[in-house]
Amino acid sequence: MCPDGLDGLICNAGVSGASGNLPLIISLNYFGSVRLARGVEGLLEKKKGCCIITSSNTISQGAGRRDIADLLNNIGDEKMICEIVKKLDAKDVYVGNSIYVATKYALARWVRRVSSSWAARGVRVNAVAPGNIQTPMTKALQGSAREALNALPIPTMYGKESLMPPEQIAGVFAFLTSPEAMGVNGNVMFFDGGTDALLNSEKVY
Repeated sequence: MCPDGLDGLICNAGVSGASGNLPLIISLNYFGSVRLARGVEGLLEKKKGCCIITSSNTISQGAGRRDIADLLNNIGDEKMICEIVKKLDAKDVYVGNSIYVATKYALARWVRRVSSSWAARGVRVNAVAPGNIQTPMTKALQGSAREALNALPIPTMYGKESLMPPEQIAGVFAFLTSPEAMGVNGNVMFFDGGTDALLNSEKVY
């Protein structure tokens, strides 16, 4: 379909921890993005293009199952990992969120690991770590999940119980795929209105 190559790829699909389907979170959030990116790596190389993976600002908040993230990055056996998470309580929203965060952490780490080798072939790869954005996923949250969403402060939205509009993050994607971002590679760019800085003010790397 693209014999001359691809200028860019944005892997943005995912399901939330509240989906109740832990294997789906593993398969779609992590393996879906990584396999798609690897599958078109050669096409990106033809155009010296770039790849953007959507992570999450939750990766720095310590809520993820790091052991699951390690399995994703270091073992990569989808069937085995899905069997492991099937044994967990999918009805527990905290369990679901911990698996969600694990997939997003693993994606960010995958970007960091492959960025140098991809750059040697002329392909840039970066991750964007958004905070709470107005999407069908966040709109569907109810009850305590909605309250928790509103309780997490977004400094640039101070005093408003509203999330950031998707049009704003689209600008970040547009920049990272543009020639002006040629020097940006292997970066995990937080786009959360300063929430990560608020929660991790002493952390600079």
